[in-house]
Amino acid sequence: MAQHKAHRVLVMVRGSLVSLIYHHTLKLNISSTSETASLTLINADVERIGSGIRNMHELWASFIEIGLSIWLLEMSIGVSTVAAVAVVIGMPQKQPRTPLVFDSKIIFWG
Repeated sequence: MAQHKAHRVLVMVRGSLVSLIYHHTLKLNISSTSETASLTLINADVERIGSGIRNMHELWASFIEIGLSIWLLEMSIGVSTVAAVAVVIGMPQKQPRTPLVFDSKIIFWG
């Protein structure tokens, strides 16, 4: 349902942007621009803005999803949720150092 609503918003924004860019190019001096410049503007910029809108919806939805999942986990296992959340928060901080520890222990199998 949320993806459907986000896609509808994206289509509406895309349609509005195409219309705005088209009307803006009609007002430009004909000698200052080429015909392909307006098409490039419409295609590239509208796709970039559409991608940003998709990512924006994924961002706010992920915060709600994380909060809901922590609450459900707490309802299921109680106070032990604190340990699980601490491990999840601590792992990304340890990850960049992991290859440094294991590089010296790797044996060449050639």
